Formats: sequence, structure tokens, C-alpha cells
Amino acid sequence: MTADYVAKMLRATVDSVEDGKVVLDCDGELIRLPASLLPAPPHEGDHFILTITADPAEKGTMQQRIMDRLAALSAASEAPPPAAPTPPKEPDPVP
Repeated sequence: MTADYVAKMLRATVDSVEDGKVVLDCDGELIRLPASLLPAPPHEGDHFILTITADPAEKGTMQQRIMDRLAALSAASEAPPPAAPTPPKEPDPVP
């Protein structure tokens, strides 16, 4: 891992838990996320250490997926438009 991708550790205190969401207080910054992302069911006042690490390999993979999607969309937009529907044939006049 290069110096550009250093892990960051944050100390967080559970501020509140409502409707499956938890609000964490990280040095005065509030972060709201699904409670299911925490390793244990959170309760107000619990303390957690969060570690955030960049994933440069996944970044390259995601960039390639985006480029592939853009190429597919571009190719689709360059395709000729579908033919206009043929109008219904008018009935022959009754003699």
C-alpha cells in the first residue's frame, strides 16, 4: 500500500439508535449509518473504533466497469433508430 492509501482510525460514540440506524459521534462530526454495519448491536454510549482503508485495486475495477458501461451506452445511442410503425391500412370502400 502506498502512502496515498493509509488507513484512518476514528473513535466513535453511539449518540442514538433509531429504526435500525445508528448515529455515531466522531469528534463532534455525526455519522448516520445502518446499525447492521457495526460488529455488535449498538446501544447509546457504546464506543467503537472505525478503521477506514482505501482499496485502490477496487477503484481500478470500478473505473473499468464504468468505462465499459459508457461504451455500451454510446454504442446503443449510435444504433439506427427503430423503424416507424406502419400505419394501419384503411378498409376498402364498400361498393
